[in-house]
Amino acid sequence: MSPLWKNIFRRDEETSLTKFIKGIPIFSELNDRERHYLGEYLHVRHFNSGETVYTEEDIGTGLYMIRSGFVRLSVNTEKGDSIELARLEAGDFFGETAMSEAAPRLVTAVAVEASELVGFFRTDLLQIAQNRPGTGNKILLGLSQVLAHRIQTMETLHRNNLSTIYAKK
Repeated sequence: MSPLWKNIFRRDEETSLTKFIKGIPIFSELNDRERHYLGEYLHVRHFNSGETVYTEEDIGTGLYMIRSGFVRLSVNTEKGDSIELARLEAGDFFGETAMSEAAPRLVTAVAVEASELVGFFRTDLLQIAQNRPGTGNKILLGLSQVLAHRIQTMETLHRNNLSTIYAKK
């Protein structure tokens, strides 16, 4: 394929990617120009059915957004059993805690079927924050809001579990 045609198709891919991330809450405050700029830092990856995206205890480097397919998040028990925590689909994202710290992953992520994921990594966020602080701040605010929502959800679940446990006594 000639470079001319390849560039035309790449622009279509970038435009499509820019539209895709518009629906991801972390990036909801970005304007079109900022989303287009962010698109330069996104990494499209393809996974086959059953292929591991990352495993529990891997050091996290970034988050993934599901463009197509399904991803299973699970944890392993001490006995070696795998417990499914969630099955995510197109438009969902996971691994966002790795954006703030290089810490071990808490779950294993595996593609349930052929899936296209879009990765956004901590090093890319740091580069954006350095080059375009306004855009970086909007992404960090969106990330903070998502993490706060997840923490509130976990606290509610924990409180409900405690209520159930103490109601039985």
